[in-house]
Amino acid sequence: MDVKEGNGKLTYEDGTTIEGVWENNNLNGCAQVKRPGKKLQIVIFRDGLLIEHRNRSDCDKSYLILSLICQIGFFGLMFLHFATDYCPPVWLSWFTPCLYLLYMIRSCTHKATKEIFNT
Repeated sequence: MDVKEGNGKLTYEDGTTIEGVWENNNLNGCAQVKRPGKKLQIVIFRDGLLIEHRNRSDCDKSYLILSLICQIGFFGLMFLHFATDYCPPVWLSWFTPCLYLLYMIRSCTHKATKEIFNT
């Protein structure tokens, strides 16, 4: 029996192509679908079935920007403390854990996280 495993590309007669990962003859995970005359789409397959279209949105950009701000703030304050032996004021000492907590709450409630954990 010929079982398809690993990365591959499927081309239909109408010119539609799907590039993705096959496991036990089924598409699984993220795949790229290109239809003639249309934009490239990133979709998610599970056991050969299309379960969701993933369209980039402003929400993803705001999440990325918030993540970068939180990471720069969190690690920047730690670096400032350890590299310069700087003792920050009390409000700044509380800012770092609050920043990390805000980031964790936003990460856990973001739609991408819900997709990954199927909630």
